[in-house]
Amino acid sequence: MAITRVLAAALAVLISTPGAVAAAAPGDELQAIAARGRALYAYDIAAAKASDSVVALKPDVSKMGVFVGRQTQSGWTFDFGKLSDDGNAFLTAYRAVQSVGDQAFSATENAPPMIDSDFDASAARAIALARADFGPWTRPYNYAVIPRDHDSMYVYLYPAQTGKLHPLGGDVRYLISADGRKMLENHRMHKAILEIPMPEREGLTLTGSVHNDLFSNVPEDTDVFHVLIRRPLLPDFVSAGGRMFLIKTDGSIEDKGAAR
Repeated sequence: MAITRVLAAALAVLISTPGAVAAAAPGDELQAIAARGRALYAYDIAAAKASDSVVALKPDVSKMGVFVGRQTQSGWTFDFGKLSDDGNAFLTAYRAVQSVGDQAFSATENAPPMIDSDFDASAARAIALARADFGPWTRPYNYAVIPRDHDSMYVYLYPAQTGKLHPLGGDVRYLISADGRKMLENHRMHKAILEIPMPEREGLTLTGSVHNDLFSNVPEDTDVFHVLIRRPLLPDFVSAGGRMFLIKTDGSIEDKGAAR
């Protein structure tokens, strides 16, 4: 008979819950977290496919320093290039465009590079600002720019998956002005990185995972992201502020009440 178990984060025991229990999280707050996590997941998946299409062109890497993605009514577009020396324009050397009604991307080279002083330039400045604040890293990291409103955008920095390990932690969400020149908020979501293995053992059926969030009384955006991107899909129980939350495999979040 197959053994059913819940996989603890990094196959460890759940960190003890703080003594004080936070009040129940408003439903609209949990919905907003779920929406941001889903947006980050969509960006990450699209960025990986766009990058693959550009790599297939055997690009001149000296022309690229950063990529910027945006979602339109017809699909995703990712521009690969670098900021001008004065930081006022983005020089797009390669562009990857998602085909209408399809998940595939088609990449082209711009020779000479296409100059943009609007969204691409603002997003590239925001990424540079976030990376400068974050400091150097010793492992692969991903980044994503998610527009928030007409006044600001979110920039996420989070560790990239390597092999069959799912890295949870070491991530930051920045709130940056719409022109990419001013940092408005620096929100550390998790600190240490847990490399979570997905054991492949006959007779073991994984039904979920569990971890503890220390910096917030509610789950983080990247908690939702990790549930959506992990394979096989598994729900995740998150202990935060003395409460237990369930993140389902569709990204929705349910407040399960006080952790016991």
